[in-house]
This record gives sequence, structure tokens and C-alpha cells, in this order.
Amino acid sequence: MAAKALHNMTSVKSDSKVNVSTYWNNDTIKKLEEVLESLGDELDSIMDVASPSELEEIQSLRRLINALNNDIPEPIICCQEEKCGRKFKNQEELESHMSRRHGIKK
Repeated sequence: MAAKALHNMTSVKSDSKVNVSTYWNNDTIKKLEEVLESLGDELDSIMDVASPSELEEIQSLRRLINALNNDIPEPIICCQEEKCGRKFKNQEELESHMSRRHGIKK
């Protein structure tokens, strides 16, 4: 159930009034990625020794983890300049923006 709830939170439609950043910041994204990797590794090792009925259940959990992993929001870095609010995927893009738009070089 927890994995399904997390998946629903990552799958917010772009036209929705829900702001994904309400739930996700770079630290929570990193922690979730670590947890998913650990769970995936555990499930993979269990699948090697599971009975056919157990395997079916484990495979459905693995598919859910894979879907959640694919739908995790990308980490973002926000411009700190007042009234700007632009968001970037990495520090390099932010620095380029700061230099180009705000005349600030790092």
C-alpha cells in the first residue's frame, strides 16, 4: 500500500492543481531512490529462491517498484533571485541562468 501511495504522489498530472514540490525535494527524492534500490535488490535475490506462487506476488511488487522508480520527479534547483522562481535540473544550468539573466557569476 505504501508503494502505491508513493507512486500516486509521483504521478501527479501536469494540469493538476497539486504542486509536486509540496511532497518532493532533492533530499526526499534521494532517500526514495536509495530505498527503491534496496527493495529492488532484495526482491531480485528473493526471486531466485521463490516458489511459483511467491514469484507471482514478488514480480507484481517488482513491477510496482520499477514504475515508482520511473515516475520519481527529477531533482530541481530553484533560482533564489526574488520574483524569478525558475527551476533547473542541475547546478550548471542554474549558474548559466544566474549569469545570463541576473548578471551573477560564481
